[in-house]
Amino acid sequence: MSDLEIFKLGISLAQALQGEEEAIADIKKLYDKHPEMFKNLQDVVKTIQEVASEPEKITKAHRSGAILAAKRLVEPDKMGEIAVENDNGTNVIFHANKKREKEFDRIKNSLVETPTPSTHRDLPTGELMDKPSGANALSATSKDIISNSQAESQGANSKQAKIKALQDEVKKISEKNKKKDLNDKGLDRNG
Repeated sequence: MSDLEIFKLGISLAQALQGEEEAIADIKKLYDKHPEMFKNLQDVVKTIQEVASEPEKITKAHRSGAILAAKRLVEPDKMGEIAVENDNGTNVIFHANKKREKEFDRIKNSLVETPTPSTHRDLPTGELMDKPSGANALSATSKDIISNSQAESQGANSKQAKIKALQDEVKKISEKNKKKDLNDKGLDRNG
């Protein structure tokens, strides 16, 4: 195995990069950056192949113009991620690592969502794009924070308003039906 490897990219990742359907990576360099995450060089290759060929999430990477792709791996309880940039028409994988699978759900700001059988989503892609990701996911402004009692109070007020509106509607319908019944019997004196 050479230090440089060429990987086939999935269609959605290639489109996001607006380049070729292949990417090149310096496997030894990637391994040396994160030796604690990979068993050996072959493990780096296997991780990149899995993620690059069928990423589940594709989003902007921290580096300007780069793309981050992630996928739950076949290896139990693991996810892989790669960062790729288009360098004058050549896609270069400059980052690869493996993490615990629970980190996968923190990658939310997807450019492209590619559903696979292992993807479990409660939100459609459009809603995911409005959510912060990375360090911003845990940040909140004070206006976004409400106490449980405030939330319960707002929920109770909302329910009470809905109940009141329904009661008013039922009352209107009931009065209308009562008038109709009186008209049908010829007893309505107002109409």
